Amino acid sequence: MQKKKNTLIKVKEHLDFLLIALVVIPLILFALHFFLPEELKEKLALHRDYIIGYEIFTNHFIHLDLEHLLGNVISYLIAVILLYVSLTSINEKRMFYILFILNLTILPIIISLIWIPINKYIIIKFGSTRGFSGIVSSFVGMSICSIILSSFRKFGIKSKVAYFYLSILFLSIFLLTLLLIYFSNDFTLLLLTLSISMITIILLISYFKSIDKEIGNKFIKVGEIRLKVKYGFLILYLSVFILLISFTFLAFPFNPKNTNIIVHYIGFIIGMFVFFVVSNFLYVKSV
Repeated sequence: MQKKKNTLIKVKEHLDFLLIALVVIPLILFALHFFLPEELKEKLALHRDYIIGYEIFTNHFIHLDLEHLLGNVISYLIAVILLYVSLTSINEKRMFYILFILNLTILPIIISLIWIPINKYIIIKFGSTRGFSGIVSSFVGMSICSIILSSFRKFGIKSKVAYFYLSILFLSIFLLTLLLIYFSNDFTLLLLTLSISMITIILLISYFKSIDKEIGNKFIKVGEIRLKVKYGFLILYLSVFILLISFTFLAFPFNPKNTNIIVHYIGFIIGMFVFFVVSNFLYVKSV
């Protein structure tokens, strides 16, 4: 009886998340897709040649077809569950809701404002943009950060410096890949590539030094365990990075469905950046 009571209490604690994130948001997306007239959907999309204003926000919530919608909803559910579980495991449920609200209100507008000028200068231009994938990518970026952060907490690593280096390291590599894939190969690109490569190497060295200080006094077996912890975080981070980059190379330039992968990049980077900012301003306990 007591077991059932405890289970009910746990379900009630997470009921708001289950209802809002896992039920209400997908239902809204499906309702917009099935009940809005096609003419109205076209007006809500973000067009390259003209911008009225409201579509900077609305384009994220309409989809081209059912396949497009289902792919985004499934990806969203996976990313948002990962974010929720990893943050609640370290008692940061409040942070989840702040990030969740930001992801559905302010960040879509920022993603659109960054995408608009990029769409004018890239080689392959998009006539119109629509879909939830920018927001989903932001959730993915946040969920990766939250997994790393919860791992840091569980290992007792409290240095914000190590977390900072690791986050910026990942972002710099990601930006480098974006430049190499999507922009023309000229002298400016070469300079940017060399600059970001140097920053990446410096951050990588800094990360190892900072985490050495953190875990050096925590483990008696300095050699083996220390190396496992130190390289463990790096392998986890880079594994996710390799998976994402592999997906990008497979999708571009062989992209028959003309997927707007750059918006995925923008959302992902913004998600990581916002998570880092929010985590540093909100944490009562240090990271």
